[in-house]
Amino acid sequence: MKKFTKEQQQVIDFRGRRLLVSASAGTGKTTVMIQRILSLIADGADISQFVVVTFTNLAAAEMKARLARELAAVSNDRRMVEQLEKLDNANISTIHSFCSELLRNYFYLVDIDPGFAIPDNVTVANLKKAVLDEMFAEYFASDDEIFAYVHKIFSKNRQEDRFKQTVLSLYEFARGLENFEEWYLSKRQNFVEFSDDNPLIKTLLSDITTTCVYVKNNFAKLAKRCDNEGLTSFAEICLTNADLCGEVKTDNLQSAVDYVCVKRLARLPSAGRGKKAATNLVEIDEAIEKQIRADFDTLLKTYDDMSKKYQKLFRGMSVDELWQQNVQTAVYTDKLVEVVTEFERRYFAAKKQRGYIDFGDLEHLALAILRMPEARDEIAAKYRYVFVDEYQDTSPIQEEIVKALSDADLFMVGDVKQSIYGFRGCEPEIFLAKYNRYKSGDEGTAVRLNTNFRTNNEIFDFVNDLFSHVMTADFGRVDYRNDAMLEGPNLRALPLPSVQVNLVCPPKAEKPKVEGMYDITHIDKADEGVTQAKIIAANVSKFVGTRYTDGNGEHTISYGDIVVLTRSLKDKATDIYDALVEANIPVVANFKVDGYASKEVRDLVNLLRMLDNPYNDVYTVGVCLSCFGKFTEAELGTIRLDTAGRVPFYKRLRDYARDFDGNKIAQKINTLLEFVDKVRFYSVSSTVCETLLYVMKLTDYELYVSGLPNGGLRVRKLYGFIESVRGAAYAESVDKFLEYIDESDDNAVEEGVGNADAVRIMTMHASKGLEFPIVIVAATETRFNLSPEAVERNVELGLAINYYDFDTMRVSGSIGATACGMFNKTKQREEEMRLLYVALTRAKYMLNVVGNVTEKQLSDLPKQPQKAMSHMDWIMSMLRSNYAETEFATDKLTVEVNRELPECEVRSAAAICRQYTDKQAVLDKMNYVYRFSEQVDMPLKVVSSALDKEALAVAQQDDEEEIVTEVLVDDYMPEEEQATKTSVTGKKNAQNKIPQDILDKQTERNKVGSAYHKVLQYVPLSAAERQICDVVDKLVSDETLDKKYADEVSPEVVCRIVNDPSYLAICTKGKAYRELPFMLSAPYNALVPGSKFTDDVMLQGVIDLLVVDGTHATVVDYKYTKHSDTVKERYAAQLNSYVMAVKQIFGIDDVDCYILSIADGKLLKL
Repeated sequence: MKKFTKEQQQVIDFRGRRLLVSASAGTGKTTVMIQRILSLIADGADISQFVVVTFTNLAAAEMKARLARELAAVSNDRRMVEQLEKLDNANISTIHSFCSELLRNYFYLVDIDPGFAIPDNVTVANLKKAVLDEMFAEYFASDDEIFAYVHKIFSKNRQEDRFKQTVLSLYEFARGLENFEEWYLSKRQNFVEFSDDNPLIKTLLSDITTTCVYVKNNFAKLAKRCDNEGLTSFAEICLTNADLCGEVKTDNLQSAVDYVCVKRLARLPSAGRGKKAATNLVEIDEAIEKQIRADFDTLLKTYDDMSKKYQKLFRGMSVDELWQQNVQTAVYTDKLVEVVTEFERRYFAAKKQRGYIDFGDLEHLALAILRMPEARDEIAAKYRYVFVDEYQDTSPIQEEIVKALSDADLFMVGDVKQSIYGFRGCEPEIFLAKYNRYKSGDEGTAVRLNTNFRTNNEIFDFVNDLFSHVMTADFGRVDYRNDAMLEGPNLRALPLPSVQVNLVCPPKAEKPKVEGMYDITHIDKADEGVTQAKIIAANVSKFVGTRYTDGNGEHTISYGDIVVLTRSLKDKATDIYDALVEANIPVVANFKVDGYASKEVRDLVNLLRMLDNPYNDVYTVGVCLSCFGKFTEAELGTIRLDTAGRVPFYKRLRDYARDFDGNKIAQKINTLLEFVDKVRFYSVSSTVCETLLYVMKLTDYELYVSGLPNGGLRVRKLYGFIESVRGAAYAESVDKFLEYIDESDDNAVEEGVGNADAVRIMTMHASKGLEFPIVIVAATETRFNLSPEAVERNVELGLAINYYDFDTMRVSGSIGATACGMFNKTKQREEEMRLLYVALTRAKYMLNVVGNVTEKQLSDLPKQPQKAMSHMDWIMSMLRSNYAETEFATDKLTVEVNRELPECEVRSAAAICRQYTDKQAVLDKMNYVYRFSEQVDMPLKVVSSALDKEALAVAQQDDEEEIVTEVLVDDYMPEEEQATKTSVTGKKNAQNKIPQDILDKQTERNKVGSAYHKVLQYVPLSAAERQICDVVDKLVSDETLDKKYADEVSPEVVCRIVNDPSYLAICTKGKAYRELPFMLSAPYNALVPGSKFTDDVMLQGVIDLLVVDGTHATVVDYKYTKHSDTVKERYAAQLNSYVMAVKQIFGIDDVDCYILSIADGKLLKL
């Protein structure tokens, strides 16, 4: 028989209509929920009468499993056996699963297809883009002046995508509300109707008041310290400043702003001046005075920063004048809301047409059904009990769904201190408001559970110390000290410190004494993240193997008992992963698919990135250092020193291989580049999965991975990664895959094996609802992202933007945007505080907190909780407040300050310098003329189709007259060449500009030429005209070909080409590749004969048809032109580049080259 606390039993036995339970971490809320359901069933309820809403599918499955075990335990009770048989069909699910079932049962009431599907992310993105593009085109065509202004506001630097992203972001916000348009109209008055009670005005006043009270109180405390140390004049100045801060009027914004913008606080005299007066003839410890001065300056800066903030906002204007600007912004937010609402309508229609319903639609349509009399009464009769788990993470629309089910007995449980999903539209204010109403006896009953059964006493003492210091009714909306302190039985089990704090504080680098002139060529900053990671690895090694005894017997700490929690899985998480691997500690992590933590995956992704863009030094150097390149850092340093110019490292590799042909490093370079070229060419016509498997085939990569620490686990992770991209739409090509992993934020999947005995690295969000014997909370110094939004919005205040003056083209802050921004930053900090609470309360037996600090943080005044910039700010604020006098020495926890950097970091922090002592050397350095200045005009990248025009420009560039290249209007010209022409010298001139009427005609002809190319790509050899027409129709229906230009394609012309004996002979003598893209590096003067440029450039092109037969290859290029008599001369450079590409990539020297003139069907050999 289970024993429950008084409060738990009260929840289980409660039989009223409305019950809200505030259950702190580890208080057994899930157990209590299950027991309450069993109790109601025992009283006669049927499991089919329950709706139990959980936050995740995993939680729903776990609850069903636990209920099944409880019901099976009373198998002698026939009624309980019946309930067990019904359990599989019980409505225990997420809110979205519940809404989905409602829609499938009542689809006819909301006019949707009962066979609706949830679209994937790629489909959603494409559909949104299509709807937005069409809608924007219509707005532009309508000459809507206000829309044009709004477009200008949000399309910064003429980047229209920014405006579209703003619309999409607001759309996601709108989906969390019942009716976005009605909500906006209800909040709009906050931005147009001025009063002292206006929430915007009160927000600004609250900011001034809070800052002044903080500065005032701390100056008063500092005055007492000065008195105690004999610094009497310092004490008087501190008291003066405390009085000045107390004089701010907090009932009127104009008075408050006038005061803080004008009133200056008193300063301390400079060190050494007036010392006798300051010290009252008492000898003062210099260190104490220095610390007091530092604390004084911190308070002074806090006040001055606030003053500057309001000076910048008001810019000498009155509140009334600034308010009028705020009112003027409403016309633009009105239009923005109109655009978002119109997009919402169109996007829903587009989804409905295709049979799609997304998660937001599920909620809105389910709410509509619940409010319809035809369904409401039937649903009310079916469900008598509604249970809502994790109620603190409820959005406004989800709350309306809960209200619509209020005819049933309602049970809600949650913990507002663990509300961490504000970015998903969840509003903790819903829980708080209802809890306060129920607590006062209105509407329902509220019960609090604070007895913790998970965590050892010393851990929740630390948690209580921290959050009673920073979480208050004003900040965090919870009076933690009086209402939320954790309590419970002593669960201490480990013979280790229950709480250990590691503060990484690197020593301040000493500045070298400078004599003479130095040329600083390279400086690497020490990375404290590596230190932190190594400390964590050392701690893990120390923890593992520790024996302990708890209520379930004797145990030994294993790797799987330890979790490392970070704010995100970027930056420091990868350092931690690498440090654990280096220490031979097995580790798994929830990294994204491009997961830069896993070396075996990271090296492959770096290789893919180098294939895509070899001129990105980060990825090229990464591949060089991997097992694919096998270079040492010293060898890369040699390449860097022995090659000239500020050029990409990829070019340095080629330059070095050319200049030092035959030496060991050059041989390694040639081997790597040959490998990269081979994989790049293979990847052009292959999926990512095929490309990766090809890499495995060409190399001994699997053997290499198996030889790394935890090799067996790594090999499984490697093939798991490759398998994860097999058949995926985003992995059809390398470029699509890289674009996907760059843009995707929500595709984290746990790498490794789920039940492996390994340390786990996961985000604080992912740890919600879990518990671990040992928890390491790392990278606590990570700064919060508090960047302002283009459109500031929140449910409480409304929607605001800055003030835009289109006459002067100036942007300035508005009262609305500033107040909303302040409110949002406070909400975000509150959520970050709750996230830290979640992380710290995952620990059962031991908690290890690790983070970087500065020497200033170790001795500085405790920061305002409302102004914290990281979790470490709150931790240090508590430590400084509670344990500063004992230098953090306490029997409650162990605090270690780590000031030593690893040797490698100290070495990397040194500057590599060269000293100049000779006077002439100094002058030469100052008057240096770059020898290759003309080379800066050389393009970094060229396309094959532009080479002939570049060659013509080179041949004439020494002429004194301007060059005007002949334009043959009926030639097919690639789109990248259609605008103003630019010669290889990089100079444009007016005479080169093509007349608009000619350009328009040329553009149309180009598109017809592109249509012929596309048709020839897909039409089979020897096809009849009927088959060709079918191919064209298919390309049009697939939206691969525009119908306008498809109609210009002559089936007769295409039929003549694909049935031509000469063409057939070429196509059938080997393996044929159609529309084959390539990219390679080559000397510029080899591509454009006569050019003065000798450096390599990236050449990019597409071969229309390539046929490979053993050691022989044939290139065919299609030309849509009537000038077949001159085509061979005019396109020689382009075709020569194709021959060069085939020779370099395939290693085939025997290459024939043909031009197919589409218009007259001639096949011309070069």
